[in-house]
Amino acid sequence: IDYTEAPAHIGEYASVRGKLVDAYTSKSGTVFLDFCKQYKTCPFSGVIFADDAEKFGDLSRYVGKVITLAGKIVSYEDRAEIILSAPSQISTQ
Repeated sequence: IDYTEAPAHIGEYASVRGKLVDAYTSKSGTVFLDFCKQYKTCPFSGVIFADDAEKFGDLSRYVGKVITLAGKIVSYEDRAEIILSAPSQISTQ
């Protein structure tokens, strides 16, 4: 499904596709995969917690590419997200 449709699929396991705009690492080490320039108004994002982040290597290699995130779509602060724990959950076209 397209990332803009992800909020309609909360609670489902799905593959969500979109062009990655940014891979942002917070101070705590959590990585956010953003599909919009303004992440606060974006309907969907991917999240990798700090404990799992090193498994993924340099995520900037995906910026500007269409990627697919696979997993359960959950709601966090009224937005849809997939929490990624394994590199196999990310694929490119």
